[in-house]
Amino acid sequence: MASRNHSACVGNYSDAIFRGHFRSLLAQFGLTPKSKRGLVVGEPAAESWNHLLNGLWWSGLRLGESLSLSWDVPDTIRIDVTGRYLMLRIGAENEKGNRDRLYPVATQFADMILEVPATDRTGHFFRSLGKRGRVLKCDAVGKVASKIVKRANIMVDPDGGQPKFASAHDLRRSFGLRWSGLVMPAKLKELMRHESIATTMNYYVGRNAETTAAALYEAIGRRSESQSEGDTLGDTLTISEAGNVKRPT
Repeated sequence: MASRNHSACVGNYSDAIFRGHFRSLLAQFGLTPKSKRGLVVGEPAAESWNHLLNGLWWSGLRLGESLSLSWDVPDTIRIDVTGRYLMLRIGAENEKGNRDRLYPVATQFADMILEVPATDRTGHFFRSLGKRGRVLKCDAVGKVASKIVKRANIMVDPDGGQPKFASAHDLRRSFGLRWSGLVMPAKLKELMRHESIATTMNYYVGRNAETTAAALYEAIGRRSESQSEGDTLGDTLTISEAGNVKRPT
């Protein structure tokens, strides 16, 4: 379930940013060692944006949620390291159920958080800087993120509609698509803090047709290895195999 106060920067659903796009995203604005530095945000702020974009990629957080994430700031989404697994704690004052809730964190994002030395675990986790070195607020962060994506020329195709430049929220959608191939819907719903399972199911219904076809052929192939003579369940050919069959003239 999403918190009340930390989703103001949520964008519309659109097609996903995939790994190759994400690497381009970092490389083209001075956010990797080999790139020309500071094309959009300037040299001093580049590392803070590298931190944020990687965090959005690995966490699946909404932009507003990421900027609320902290170690110890009141009325924010808190990082909780007191249990066996790292969690995000949303206080009762920000939850519709009016009680504290703990949410799981993807393993890669947990690793990213735990890299912070214990002595530095205070304040907000993400602090995206402007060219003048000041910490930017949510609206300003969204605008700069849009400029970064345009500079990298990353386009998305929302539901087969008119292509448009990607947004920070497309990183969240990419997160959902990646994890939908690894966990069941109920788990993904909790991981992404959806209010409705119907929202979560969008990540499963629209999965790549090639992936589904490959799974079907693999399943038939496994069955054919143990089938008895005369059982034709495994006789379906792949496209490449069909092309090698000699047809009667």
